[in-house]
Amino acid sequence: MMPTRSESPLSALEQLASRDLLELEREDYIVRHKVEQLLPPLPYHMLVVIPALNEAEGIQETLMTFTAQTSQDFAIVVVDNGSTDGTQEKVREFAQTHLQERLFLLEEAKKGDGAAKKKGMDQAVLPTVNDIQYIACTDADTQVPSDWVEKFYQAFEHSSADVLSGKINFFGDERINSALYFIDQARAALMRHVKPSLNGANFAIRAQCYVRVDGIEQALTKEGIPLPSSDRHLAYKVLESDGKILHIPVGVLTNPRRYIHHMLKGAPADGTIYGTGMVDIRDNVSPEIIQSLPHEVIEAEVDLMFKSLFEVYVYQSYTIPINKKNYWDKAQKLLSPHEDEFISEVQSNTNEDESALVRSLWKKYKPVFLTHLFQLVENDKKSEHEPL
Repeated sequence: MMPTRSESPLSALEQLASRDLLELEREDYIVRHKVEQLLPPLPYHMLVVIPALNEAEGIQETLMTFTAQTSQDFAIVVVDNGSTDGTQEKVREFAQTHLQERLFLLEEAKKGDGAAKKKGMDQAVLPTVNDIQYIACTDADTQVPSDWVEKFYQAFEHSSADVLSGKINFFGDERINSALYFIDQARAALMRHVKPSLNGANFAIRAQCYVRVDGIEQALTKEGIPLPSSDRHLAYKVLESDGKILHIPVGVLTNPRRYIHHMLKGAPADGTIYGTGMVDIRDNVSPEIIQSLPHEVIEAEVDLMFKSLFEVYVYQSYTIPINKKNYWDKAQKLLSPHEDEFISEVQSNTNEDESALVRSLWKKYKPVFLTHLFQLVENDKKSEHEPL
């Protein structure tokens, strides 16, 4: 019998060369990013990273959802980002009775969700934990289903995806959650049919892809203030490297406090969802205060969220070319029949303030964008929901 290609010497040499290249890339990453070993050798294949800042009230509830996982092939590292409310003590207390040999606590002094995630995710590339093949991320105020880890394993094993991402659902006040629920449906439809991205509280990435794209980075303003867009930038880096992102049907349940806080504080000057200069704004708010929020305040927050979707999936699809993959071909349908007019305005813009341009474009194209977005969501509900 003639040898198959997988049995041929050439194939074996190719595989060896590939492994050597991956090893060199990993060694280079460790040196350039000055990664220090902070975890012991781990006999698991998935490392779950949970950034935390002042999450003492709910962190144990989040961790409890990992005690019932149908797959126990994982370790967890909670990365504290400067908590002052006893978050670290709550994690240590939990580790005394649950997940003892698979739960770890690290600290990151650099402020920002992306910096905290990087501290944990970087541990997965060290030779001493080289059994780690996948890195998963969720938030410290989020509850994952019992088959969360298993679903990620299954999707990776049956696809060539480099990154997997799932839905985010909210619990709490019904008025707010009904609006947030549609936002999440819209985001999921845009991720599936326009441009792949990922949800920061519900994604996993192959460790070798994480190294290949040079890891996650903390996004900053021009003034050096942390921004909550590190996950999106990681998605862009994956796409730029010809990586593949799949949106899979696995959801998590999270707290809408960050949005509620912004409703209470009012819109920031730069129009971002999370607010200027805020590293973590998930303050506890009493149900009475939430129930007293005027309808127009909720609507204003929802408008900012829609504007964010417009910026990411329309404006940036045109202005940020990703490795010659023109997602604009799909995105421009959300502006039909005004796509040429939109292009002309972007190209003729002389204002260096990009946020001002986005606000102007949003004000003008909001009606047509929302009309197409609502239709996209309806069509997505009728589809078979095959991964991207």
